[in-house]
Amino acid sequence: MTDRDVHEIPLSGKQLVFLFMTGVVLLVIVFLLGVSVGRGVDEVPVQAGETSVPLEALPTETSPADLGFHDELTGAEAGAAPDETPTPPPPAPPPPETSPPADPEPAQPPPSNEATSATGWKVQVGAYGKPNADRVLARLTDLGYPAFLATLPSDALYRVRVGPFADRAEAERVASRLETEGFDPAIMR
Repeated sequence: MTDRDVHEIPLSGKQLVFLFMTGVVLLVIVFLLGVSVGRGVDEVPVQAGETSVPLEALPTETSPADLGFHDELTGAEAGAAPDETPTPPPPAPPPPETSPPADPEPAQPPPSNEATSATGWKVQVGAYGKPNADRVLARLTDLGYPAFLATLPSDALYRVRVGPFADRAEAERVASRLETEGFDPAIMR
């Protein structure tokens, strides 16, 4: 017999059970170590550019109103059963005639998209939800860029863009400056 021959190690049933139980115990120990390390973490990891949030600030319960995105998209009332049609709210009572009519505060118009209708080259910085888009827009305007928000009627994202510029070369110069300031711009017509 040579050293290169395959040697088989026979295991009995008891030895196989012992080996299995040893593996389970090791996995439980690794899990418990992970839990004990995780208890020392007091903040949620976030992506670059965002601020960290303490775990205490996160919501602990989910109300049915929080789960209404599907209903919002389909036009149904949040929390209503699928078979039910939402009942319209009762009409508001008319204001008393003795008091002078109150001048309602003018509602703020949505962000102007007049820059999107202008012809020329634009630099898109990103597409975000409303709070992040407002934050990026404010940062760009603070830096002196002619930034604006562009929205599509079918989309919930707000596109933060800079421009318009007369030629592509000028848009490329602005895009390279935006890259050095930490943005990931894209040039578009």
